[in-house]
Amino acid sequence: MTKFEGLPLQVGDYQVRQLNQTAESLLQDLVKRCIDYYFLTDDLRPSPSAGREVLEELPPGKSDDDKAVLGIFESCDRAIGVIEVIRDYPDAGVWYLGLMMLDPDWRSRGVGSQVYAALEQWLNSRGAQQIRLCVLTENPKGARFWQSIGFETSRTLPPKTFGNKQHVRFEMQRSLCQH
Repeated sequence: MTKFEGLPLQVGDYQVRQLNQTAESLLQDLVKRCIDYYFLTDDLRPSPSAGREVLEELPPGKSDDDKAVLGIFESCDRAIGVIEVIRDYPDAGVWYLGLMMLDPDWRSRGVGSQVYAALEQWLNSRGAQQIRLCVLTENPKGARFWQSIGFETSRTLPPKTFGNKQHVRFEMQRSLCQH
């Protein structure tokens, strides 16, 4: 994985820093705590390799150099969340937010919106023109969160199977101002 400049980010009491292959066990612990996310998406428990999958999965045509996996840490250095972004996907200037997952104990406390605001500034400084993501139709709370910070639905994607579930997804996007 490429070492991206401008990290770590200090966000109030939280630090956002780039993770690498040595973080697999840290991520595995986090995904176990986020079991609700896996039941929502797949109707399955996280696999024993779920932490590694967060680090390694890539869309077609992209390489490790295009991907940043960022850990969100509380003041006592415990991972409370993870963000995965892909540079120039699916188009140049677009960063795709493939995953933003917070430990359930840290949700609805403002952490997500604070960290996202810092992430957006960081992406803007990397030349991002737009951020895109997908939200499952079965996740209205997630859709409301993204709408509350300025994302708009751009299209509805056809059903896709994840584990034991099939989902329709909303693709959402937010254009960034260039400084």
